[in-house]
Amino acid sequence: MLFLRKNFFIVFFVAAIFTLVACGGNDEGEQNSADGEAAAIVNGEEIPLDFLEQQVDSMRQFYSQQGIDLDSDEYEETLQEIRMDLLNDIVREKVLVQEADRHDIEPTEEEIDMAVEQMLVEYDTTEEELQSAMEEQGYSDEMFRQEVKDQLKIQKLTDLDHLDFEDFDVTEENLRAYYDEIIAQYGEEIGEYDELLVELEASYVWDSYVQQLMEDAEVEIYI
Repeated sequence: MLFLRKNFFIVFFVAAIFTLVACGGNDEGEQNSADGEAAAIVNGEEIPLDFLEQQVDSMRQFYSQQGIDLDSDEYEETLQEIRMDLLNDIVREKVLVQEADRHDIEPTEEEIDMAVEQMLVEYDTTEEELQSAMEEQGYSDEMFRQEVKDQLKIQKLTDLDHLDFEDFDVTEENLRAYYDEIIAQYGEEIGEYDELLVELEASYVWDSYVQQLMEDAEVEIYI
């Protein structure tokens, strides 16, 4: 059940490309440049500011399709919130990819190809349309495949095979409290506690694991 695991698998970098293809793209979108500057440093690894701004530009175009100008005074605060939300997502992804690397998790080229094919089908998009949208957004094929690869690393990390559940205080009290949080967010239609126990345990461990990784990470934000 998707809600039982936070959705780290397709972050905005990948999804935005397909969304823009579906919306028809926009070759007049603003392209910000911040060569050499860092938006953040995560455990010694830099997140370039221009990478973040590419994501923000994609959001500008997406909202523009809805008739909303994020650069107007009316949406100045909204734009900053979007920028920080995107950066937080990128930082979290970086921490998870670093953890996957620590455990020698490495998707094959065939798995990357298959993931891209699945995305093309899901978004009803051709490879030519994808390439055109990437060129408009300033993404290279190498950048795109690397991001897909990173998402597959994180997906493999969620298998939790490398973890001992006993390290995460998986008690009935904690699981019931966790279940109540999910009920508050998604409603009672998700199912009864006893029916979801196995997935609840895995999801609770995953969320606890990610929380611990984030608490242990050395993160410096520069925006």
